[in-house]
Amino acid sequence: MQHRGHLLRNAIIGALVVGFAPSIGAGVVTEPGFAFPEPANGFVGQWNGSSAVAIAPNWIVTAAHTNFRSNANFRMDGVVYTPITHHIHPTMDVMVIQVNGTFPGYHDISDTIPDPGQEVILGGYGLGRGTDIGDGYIWDLPREERWATNTITFNGASLLMQFDAPGSANHTLYEGAFANNDSGGGVFTDRGDALVLEGIATSVTGVFGQSNYGTYSVALSLAPLRDWIYSTIGFVEPISSSIPPPFPGGLPTPGTLVTFAFGAGLMARRRRR
Repeated sequence: MQHRGHLLRNAIIGALVVGFAPSIGAGVVTEPGFAFPEPANGFVGQWNGSSAVAIAPNWIVTAAHTNFRSNANFRMDGVVYTPITHHIHPTMDVMVIQVNGTFPGYHDISDTIPDPGQEVILGGYGLGRGTDIGDGYIWDLPREERWATNTITFNGASLLMQFDAPGSANHTLYEGAFANNDSGGGVFTDRGDALVLEGIATSVTGVFGQSNYGTYSVALSLAPLRDWIYSTIGFVEPISSSIPPPFPGGLPTPGTLVTFAFGAGLMARRRRR
């Protein structure tokens, strides 16, 4: 088995190294006619109506508010994995779940928090961009795996990424935002041959059911939780350090924070394998 975060297949392709795949009718990608090429080394799937990310041969991480059900399952690339056990962090919105079977690959968790301005890759299994409302989009396309890009606006215990309009300074080619059912989906940085997991989607700001320019996707930063996660699933020795709460000093963003009962659907269309 190869190192965590590396593709356990014949070819290793960085998400931003592969050629762009123009496609009309993409999700929330504000450059017309372009869809984010699904990374071959991305391991995101469905969990209990929301999203989750593979972080070990048979462990996933997701937001705790997606809930655990023994009769739920994790689906990735058409394969169904049934749960064995789970652990929820005592104070933070994060849960790890062990499943039956072995994944084709999985992601390392970053040991550092990404800096503001860092471009990141978003991956989730939620609703997609539908109706154009001028300053954003309604989430009215069905759930499927979608990928997009954005940049870190604020960092710390939580990562905030603003949904930027075309032509604005921080707008990325595959600009996207989290939407309903993306909770537990991933925020990644591209390290060349691997996507490293920086955080998991927890909420968005603004009006439920749509993404407007200037609103934020919110993810729980996993670097401060890395030791707890790996010790819980057996990767490192247990630690005794405390974990800081999210949004110390208050949420540094405008608008209303929306935490989804069933997750927060990325709006950038997947390119199916």
